[in-house]
Amino acid sequence: MDRTLALTAVFAIAPLAIHAEEPNPGRERADVVAASREVFRDADMVVVGSPETRRGVEVLEDTPIETQWVTKDEIDALPARNAADVVQYLAGIRTTQRIQGQDAAVSIEGMPVEYTEILVDGQRFSGEVGGAGDLADFSLENVERIEVLRGTQGARYGTTAAGGVINVVTKSPPSEGWRVALQSEGGTDDMALGGGTVAGRVGPLGLSLSGLYQQIDGFGAPHDGDVVLAQPGGQDSRNHANFLYGKWDAPLGENLTARGNGLWRVEHDDVVFDNDVTRESSNLTNTNWRTNAGLDWQPREGTNVASDLTWYAVDTDSQVGRSFNLFEDELDGNLYAEHEIETGPLFHTLRGGAELQWQRLDQHERDPFESDSGAEIGQAHLDETFFAPSIFLQSESSLGDWLTVVLAVRGQFHSQFDPKALPQVAVLLRPFESLSLRASWGLNYRTPSLRDLYQPPSAQLGGAYFLAGNENLKAESSSSIRAGFEWSPRDWVSVASTGFYNDIDDYIRSQFDRELVLGRETRLVPAADTPQEQAICRTQFQFFPDDPTSWTPECEAFFYGRPIERTFLVKAPLYVKQNLDSVRTWGVESQLRLRISSYAQVSLAYTWLKTKVVQSNVDIDELPNEPEHTVGARTTLISPWWDTQITTALRWSSGVIPEGSGTGLLSFADPSRKTDPSYQLDFRLAQPFDGALSFHGIRLHFDALNVTDERRQDSYAIRGRSFVAGISGEFGSAR
Repeated sequence: MDRTLALTAVFAIAPLAIHAEEPNPGRERADVVAASREVFRDADMVVVGSPETRRGVEVLEDTPIETQWVTKDEIDALPARNAADVVQYLAGIRTTQRIQGQDAAVSIEGMPVEYTEILVDGQRFSGEVGGAGDLADFSLENVERIEVLRGTQGARYGTTAAGGVINVVTKSPPSEGWRVALQSEGGTDDMALGGGTVAGRVGPLGLSLSGLYQQIDGFGAPHDGDVVLAQPGGQDSRNHANFLYGKWDAPLGENLTARGNGLWRVEHDDVVFDNDVTRESSNLTNTNWRTNAGLDWQPREGTNVASDLTWYAVDTDSQVGRSFNLFEDELDGNLYAEHEIETGPLFHTLRGGAELQWQRLDQHERDPFESDSGAEIGQAHLDETFFAPSIFLQSESSLGDWLTVVLAVRGQFHSQFDPKALPQVAVLLRPFESLSLRASWGLNYRTPSLRDLYQPPSAQLGGAYFLAGNENLKAESSSSIRAGFEWSPRDWVSVASTGFYNDIDDYIRSQFDRELVLGRETRLVPAADTPQEQAICRTQFQFFPDDPTSWTPECEAFFYGRPIERTFLVKAPLYVKQNLDSVRTWGVESQLRLRISSYAQVSLAYTWLKTKVVQSNVDIDELPNEPEHTVGARTTLISPWWDTQITTALRWSSGVIPEGSGTGLLSFADPSRKTDPSYQLDFRLAQPFDGALSFHGIRLHFDALNVTDERRQDSYAIRGRSFVAGISGEFGSAR
């Protein structure tokens, strides 16, 4: 009954403003490839297509690799603060909080969050090196579009893209003139956000700089046995972040351009743990840096060469659960080339490149107890590195505008693991103008991250349990196969559906290892008041005063009738990373877009997902927190007189196997039951005032989030009902 009501609500409400471009038929495939290719500067990162090549309300881009774009107009229409708020309504994508610090770790089609590569302008911007990123870390300030690539992308993007890629693309500096954009928001839970972008061109030099400050209070867990609060602390906690991101470019000659970007982001959690006795507080600070410099060279028409040098680092300073400082950094150098040729009726784009990654993990552990406590953790220092060079080759061949085939392979090498070849094949067939057929297959090989291998015991949930790495881990191997279609019989309707099957072997997860000794504490053991209590103690604990080996502090206190001061070991369970499981995920994801009129836009997404855990010593047959049925719905209605927009966004999912760690790992799942279905309903009311006060693009908006006050999504706690109001605008000579 709940499922029926939820589905009824979806189709009754519906979502999203899609200011679709006019159809652009009649281009030959070769012309489209040559004219509209955009190269993202990460050696092997190439996305073909542009908004101008989209027809009507198509869901996917006109490429063999299944690629979906969320445009600037779509983003503005949504009740969203960051990139994670945008993609969570798309088919096959799920975002969750994780106790390791991510507000929005992204899983695509049931694959582990470590299999989703999260990028900004083609390069890493947050999260541990080689591990899960956090899509909530990047705000929507100066964002031009968000790109989603589904299926294994290891051949093109490296081993951390086994499940897919999410790439946030920001606006480039204007070709001439200047612009200034400002935004401000405030709401419940002391939510505050203020940011702006300044961009322009000074002679040949183009510059763009975006800055942002945001804060919000924490929230407590609901009274629900199926829910884990993955966010440390409670409602008196506070998260605040500062963010700067800049881009630049400058021509060095007729065919040579220099460019680069830089990022700085610091996030601070003031964590307050509430309990019946005390209010303990601690803090966690994450700082990210990224700097990039590169060159683009076009020696002749149809040939492009690009090189990049990128340094990325994350510094974590934590007093939550245990006190430590962790510094990770990565140096990435690459050289990339592309060449276009024609052979008879075929048009080919050949791409290739080489990449060298150097990664380091430097961690200092500070003992949270006295130095003579006997703790098994504390005072640990590790300094580990490895190298991961690779080469990449790809051929994209087109026969007119009806057939395109991509063949790609990456040779992946590693200083600690065996070399592997990662092939990828993708085909796009267009038998009719209105119908596109796609199929793809690829292999991947994800090596453990430095944290997976070497991290000493790390406190989770404020010290309730600990996770540790394992130097004996093997690399995970996976494969993915996909096939689907998109049908656009009219320029106002499009439907896309894809079936997928993913296979993971040597899946890395945590398993209970032992009780970890954290230290000692001294407390008074109360006395027994009656002979009956003494007798109970004598019976239960086999306590005999004449035999000291039978003494326990409790029974000794009971027997002698007086409180006794005793020292006890403080312990917590330790879970260690292991290669324990093979996992299969399969299903179907479907999306429907309708442009009912220029005043009503609708987008619906449905995912059917099945998961299976095999060869596991844990009594579980499917992955926790992965719903079998998920529906995302977005609708925007636009007033014909004032251009007022009203957007509704809903996400509904069926019940899941709960897990109680905030990690999504099998060790903490309860396969004996499932949660009830869950949903979240959000609204946005937006009013544009174009041209007012010499500004353009001024928008006022009001968001009502989680209006039904649902406190659970799958088995994770979420923030309750909240409200946000904001204003944004832009002015300047550049448009």
